[in-house]
Amino acid sequence: MANLKLGFKNSLSFSFRLFLAAILIFSALITIPYPWFVALDPSMLGRTYSIFSFIPLDVFYWHGRLLPWIGLIISPFLILGLFLRFVSAFASLMISSFLISNFIFLFFVVPCACMVDTLWFLPYAIAFDALLLGMAIWVFVSGGGVQYRN
Repeated sequence: MANLKLGFKNSLSFSFRLFLAAILIFSALITIPYPWFVALDPSMLGRTYSIFSFIPLDVFYWHGRLLPWIGLIISPFLILGLFLRFVSAFASLMISSFLISNFIFLFFVVPCACMVDTLWFLPYAIAFDALLLGMAIWVFVSGGGVQYRN
């Protein structure tokens, strides 16, 4: 049986869980209905692939195709507080991949596919991704504000 612990640290963890889940659900619901969203546009993939030719093109495709579904799948676990260590670690890896790709797009001055060629917005996206990563790590370390009883 899981009980929600009281206190500032645990309330913050609970809030972070709900916020992360809301962001993952929102981004998934925006991306999933459009299978050839800008991030999966063949011309955009070609421009990105021309710089990073050591990474197979299928990796870019499946990264953009699967991550919204994975985010939608792990969000209920974040909300319900189930498998929090695993789910928050997985969310951290997902957000880290977004953070790394945004840094790459900013460093190589390639228009970011997820930002629809708005390079001026990229530093804000990096800051937001860093904030989300911090929240996911906080949930992983703190246990998400849930105490389990026998």
